[in-house]
Amino acid sequence: MLLASDIGEIGADLGDALTALEAGDTEAAIAAINAAKDKAAQATSNDTTQPEGTKVPDTLNASQPANTAQLLASLVTLGVNAANEAKTPKPEDKLTASDITLDKFAGIMRGTFATTDDRLKAAAFDVVTQADMYDPTSVPAYLGELWAESPYKERFAPLVATENLTGMYVEGWRWVEGSQAVVDNWDPAFTGARPNEQMTDIPTSEMRAEKESWPAKRIAGGRRIDRVNIDFPVPGVMESLLRNETEYIKRRRDARVRDELIAQGFANKVVGTGSDIATPFAKIILGAMHVMEYEMPTYAIVGNDLYRQMLSTDMLENLALLETTLGLEAGSMAGFVIQPAPITYTAFNGRVTVGTKRATVLHEPAGAPIRVDAQELLKGAIDQAVFSYYLLRSDERGGVVEVTS
Repeated sequence: MLLASDIGEIGADLGDALTALEAGDTEAAIAAINAAKDKAAQATSNDTTQPEGTKVPDTLNASQPANTAQLLASLVTLGVNAANEAKTPKPEDKLTASDITLDKFAGIMRGTFATTDDRLKAAAFDVVTQADMYDPTSVPAYLGELWAESPYKERFAPLVATENLTGMYVEGWRWVEGSQAVVDNWDPAFTGARPNEQMTDIPTSEMRAEKESWPAKRIAGGRRIDRVNIDFPVPGVMESLLRNETEYIKRRRDARVRDELIAQGFANKVVGTGSDIATPFAKIILGAMHVMEYEMPTYAIVGNDLYRQMLSTDMLENLALLETTLGLEAGSMAGFVIQPAPITYTAFNGRVTVGTKRATVLHEPAGAPIRVDAQELLKGAIDQAVFSYYLLRSDERGGVVEVTS
């Protein structure tokens, strides 16, 4: 860790000794240590407040190589002096080489080798790296991810019908406007000698169909990851990344469904007056009555301000009124959902959209998003990306309406 990080200012004498030790030059290291000890001894002899016990070990020499204990004791003395000088404690709080313990030694080394920023920086700004936040002299208790975001619960996608998406396009056909089938009463009146002569024609109409095609939309996201996260993985890091990507796709797709439903309602405005729009429940009922001309309504999207207003009223009485209006079985609501708009989506305040599930269809791929990883050898990184798709199509005949004044 010391070689990988910028260890900051540690003092010239101790720095020279460590540099020499790293280079394998024992003689130079001993010379640097002896010089530092002489300096420390001189300072100690001039310091009348220095407590007893701070004894500098005997002088080392190259002809009699230092053993591990002597070398460590010398380094400890230097560390003690450096720590005492840097922290300027009270005389009674100063450490001595004679009473040093492993914990105290670790504390000295932390103080001596502390840096203002001990995180290893990546060469490129777009490479995600592991930031070293650990104490350089102790092993931490690993907690994993500190805050795992709760899985996003989609609000608007459940309001529409869903089908599998197997390609970039969905194709079909529809009847041309004005060419729908005609079925009416038929009176098989006839004239002639026998009943099968000159029968009245049944109602008929011209039928014309046309091709329709809807393109799918893409959702994708990628990032470049320092390959150290793959070679030396930290538990939970990649799992958290993939979980967040999946959550983002769900949030993005849910927002697209919301926007589609609101756009469809805006295109089919229902203007109300008086008691029809006096309360949020009255607006829901007016919208539901119009949707029922198309099919049974299944949901209402209500501005967050109106939804909070609903909560301050007699909810049970109003829900019972809504059930009666829709012809639903009492107490069940038969799957009808009142969905508040997000509180941050203030553009929808004061608005109510009512619709039926079958009026809008969400096509989405089966299974999880597609994940693609690629090696970026020259940069020592991994390019990682996820891809997904969705397609929304709506029947614009009035299955979704917005109530306005």
